[in-house]
Amino acid sequence: MAPLIPDNGPRLRLAAADVVSALVLCLLTGLYGRAGWTVAAVSAAAFGAGTLFGGYLYGYIRGLVSFPYIRVAYVVVAVFITLDAVLAVYTVAYGVMEPFLHDVFIYLAAAFAAWSAILRDSGGREEPAGEEVVAEPATATAPESAEVRDSGRITVKKGTSIHIVETADILYISAMGDYVSIVTAAGRYVKEGTMAYYEGMLPDGFVRVHRSAIVNIAKISSVELYGKQSYNLRLNNGESVRASAAGYRTLKSRLGK
Repeated sequence: MAPLIPDNGPRLRLAAADVVSALVLCLLTGLYGRAGWTVAAVSAAAFGAGTLFGGYLYGYIRGLVSFPYIRVAYVVVAVFITLDAVLAVYTVAYGVMEPFLHDVFIYLAAAFAAWSAILRDSGGREEPAGEEVVAEPATATAPESAEVRDSGRITVKKGTSIHIVETADILYISAMGDYVSIVTAAGRYVKEGTMAYYEGMLPDGFVRVHRSAIVNIAKISSVELYGKQSYNLRLNNGESVRASAAGYRTLKSRLGK
């Protein structure tokens, strides 16, 4: 199965930040909440474990689902389940909900801070202006790249079936750690390899517009400004892909504009 967070750096940062946030949450709840130190410690551990698991799983969801509303719904459900686990700890300890209702705002603030960091670190960050889009070394070998360029096809496995994907049918490719999600109008396929690998093997009609996205230029229907240093590339199937400032410049140069 593909790694859940896009690369090792975010995975380690998420785990470290989760431990620190759980300790801080325990301290705040013990000092300012209605919970005793034992309940505060157990509740903070439950909150940290739920947030950590939800954050890891979000990286996988993000690679498979491009619609932002579905991602938002996932985050809301993940926070609700985590708070439900904390409520269970309070209920077992006190038998009533009143202490939890008093302390819930502390946990909501912690959830907001935690998920803000997760969303930023799991692929939502934009590269500073002028930064190169490609961060990892290319791993594609010349024969493999040449084979795909010549044939115009990529072989992928989905379940027990083998699919032949025409590169001309690819809408975009998104990063999933040591894997990528190859998106076509017919479906999505997960395949091993880095973004630099596929950037090197795909034909010239594909552009690396973000550290986590390669787009088929022929599938772009419009470009929309998103913030100060990023853009949304609207594809002809209705989906959109984020482009960094550096990626947008590369796209413009390819389009001759």
